[in-house]
Amino acid sequence: MLDKLEFARVLADRTRLAVIGVLAVEPRAAYDVAKLLDITEREAVRALGRLAKAGLVVADGGVYRVDVEALRAFAETLTPDEPADPEMFRNLTDDEANVAARYFRGRRLQEIPAAEGKRRAVLRRIVQEFEPGRRYSEAQVNLMLGMFHPDHASLRRYLVDDGLLDRDPSEGAYWRIGGPVED
Repeated sequence: MLDKLEFARVLADRTRLAVIGVLAVEPRAAYDVAKLLDITEREAVRALGRLAKAGLVVADGGVYRVDVEALRAFAETLTPDEPADPEMFRNLTDDEANVAARYFRGRRLQEIPAAEGKRRAVLRRIVQEFEPGRRYSEAQVNLMLGMFHPDHASLRRYLVDDGLLDRDPSEGAYWRIGGPVED
């Protein structure tokens, strides 16, 4: 597992960071990564190799994908006992912020509240990660929600059920329709 300094070194490179971003959308071959980022295939292969060596990307038959479990495991080491960052809740009401903060350590959700009111406060915080007017693939939604909690499927379902995200099943697309907007 990477330590914090090595993680920062790996992702401090613009090309490697862009490659992770492209792979977060969907797995791709080196050629496709190069084409999307307008870099040479050699640059793409070099960046993919460094990311693979760091354990952030895995290759399956020439197709690279982000190792979500490795990122999640690393995220767990970043803020194990930190209290929730109060700045995360600035767009919520005071009551919502107080409730939601009880369920976070750092930026990680420790558990999905069972009580509907408490869960709604947490979901109103999480939905702020989604840009209004932008469509997201299910893979993108899963990756974003997975950075908060391993049960991204439940979070996704709750966000839709509570009217914070909407979806088009024929496209597999999601978009934000509710929640507080950034000041």
